[in-house]
Amino acid sequence: MGVFERALEGKDLDLLVQEFMERPDFNKAINQVKEDRRINPSKFVESKGFEVITKVDSEQEEVTIQELTLYLKYEEDVLIRMTQLKVSNEVDDQKEGNFFSVNVEVKKDTGNKELIEKFSIDNGEFTFADTIEAGNVDNFVIPMYLEIPHDSDEVSPMASPVPCFNWDGSGTCCKFRYKALPTNPLVTYKWCGANCGNGCGSTPTPVNALDRCCKSHDCCYVNNKSYPARCSCDRTLINCARGTDNAGSDRVVVAFQAKMLAFRC
Repeated sequence: MGVFERALEGKDLDLLVQEFMERPDFNKAINQVKEDRRINPSKFVESKGFEVITKVDSEQEEVTIQELTLYLKYEEDVLIRMTQLKVSNEVDDQKEGNFFSVNVEVKKDTGNKELIEKFSIDNGEFTFADTIEAGNVDNFVIPMYLEIPHDSDEVSPMASPVPCFNWDGSGTCCKFRYKALPTNPLVTYKWCGANCGNGCGSTPTPVNALDRCCKSHDCCYVNNKSYPARCSCDRTLINCARGTDNAGSDRVVVAFQAKMLAFRC
């Protein structure tokens, strides 16, 4: 049981790049980007891949969640993150599932200010699109790692790929650094994370836009006690988090994509 992460290098990374670039959703995303700029999908300037294996053990079932995440950066203005999630159940193969997501960010200079256009494709469907203002930091830095603990002894048997959201309620308020860079400040959330926040209460005050997403999600859980009713709560949180550019935004998205897949939303 636990959560295990490794960075993919050499042939492992090359194979992941080849596999993901052959996916129809990647081609669909590239065609969308090509509508207003030239881009050669094979001419990326930086790539980074990660594998995360999460073991979830309970009295009834043993579930393994495999996350494969690939970042591709094109020049300084296009960043693509692709995530594949696979859920396998050793007791009931009817509860297995697969999910593939492409998330694209494109910088655009309007003259007055720099904007970032974002869109997402989940299992073949366009599910999200938004435009946000670029911040003062480099938004297009690929994370150094995925900010999960490497000591499996610290992980709950009902683990999430992002352990502050452990499904048995043993998690804590999440702590993330923007893009996992050690030079960026550690952000401690007031609402993001299990045992964090105050249900539908008005306090504590969220620390940023992502925390406001988690606050709304907490209240949705209060009003929806179990699955499948909570599926809509998770879906709303995912798209809310996608519209933010805060420390841990991507990890909150993946945490609840995995949860929706595991709970068969």
